[in-house]
Amino acid sequence: MSAFTNDAEAVSAVLPVERTISRARVFMWSVRREIWEYRWLTASPLIGVAILLLGFLLATIQGAIHGFHLSITAEERREMTAASGIILHALLDLGIAIVLICAAFAGIVYCLGTLHNERRDRTILFWKSLPVSNVMTVMAKAFIPLALLPIVIIAAEILIQIALGIGLLCARSWFDVPVAQGFVTLLTKGMLVDHALIFSLSMAPIFGWFLAVSSASRRSPALWGFGIPFAAVVIERIATGQSMIGTWIERCFTRCFDGLAINAHIDLTMADNSASFQTQTASLADGWHAAAMQAWASQALWGGLIGTAVCIAFAIWMRRRQEPA
Repeated sequence: MSAFTNDAEAVSAVLPVERTISRARVFMWSVRREIWEYRWLTASPLIGVAILLLGFLLATIQGAIHGFHLSITAEERREMTAASGIILHALLDLGIAIVLICAAFAGIVYCLGTLHNERRDRTILFWKSLPVSNVMTVMAKAFIPLALLPIVIIAAEILIQIALGIGLLCARSWFDVPVAQGFVTLLTKGMLVDHALIFSLSMAPIFGWFLAVSSASRRSPALWGFGIPFAAVVIERIATGQSMIGTWIERCFTRCFDGLAINAHIDLTMADNSASFQTQTASLADGWHAAAMQAWASQALWGGLIGTAVCIAFAIWMRRRQEPA
């Protein structure tokens, strides 16, 4: 019996032992593979930050070259403090809008190419040879625009707020304007999470649609992805005289910016009071929370999420049965 045991131990020492890898680890590996293959995707929203920083840098350098300096009274100082809060909100809105547009464009380009490209360059043969299911592969690809891009958006918005804070310090030294108090409350209201949540939920059906088109089209996925919705809008307009499809598609894109529109409703009479900047900031954050709650309660949003699930399921089915293009 001991000899048999020793032989078994010797065999087990020579032969490799098969390991079972958890699904979570396989999924994370698939996500990392997408990030490695599409490195530009995670950096694209940061382009918005770079544009804003470049404009800010040029403005501050221009002020330093000309040596601008203002001597203001105490009353004018209070008025400019409140005005700086309004200007800060406008700059923050501009930066967020640029980041969201860059992220939406990058997500669409990624979804159009991710499944189509692996069939076109025949790398699908290699990826299918790995012990990764089609469900896991497609879900990892959907994770990139629906979950990873919002995280990048949060990072980009933090950089924008840091840049605006540095700009306020520069304005203080050059223009004798005090730094508006309460700027950090933008981070304490959970606004960044709301931005990412609204973006992910509103753009989900758009990303799902282009992912499905990428899995089905053999050539020119962009033509099919944009052409079919455009044809549907035109046919509906001619047949019924309405544009429900077009309105729904428009809301998928514009719902991301609902929080920005709320900023325009901040009472500008607060500029009469130098201590009103914190109130303005709180109104801005509360407005974003209201936009997020309204998005959650929208029937069109939930219908879009159901459509997203259908598109992802279709992409899984197509990848399971397709070969290289």
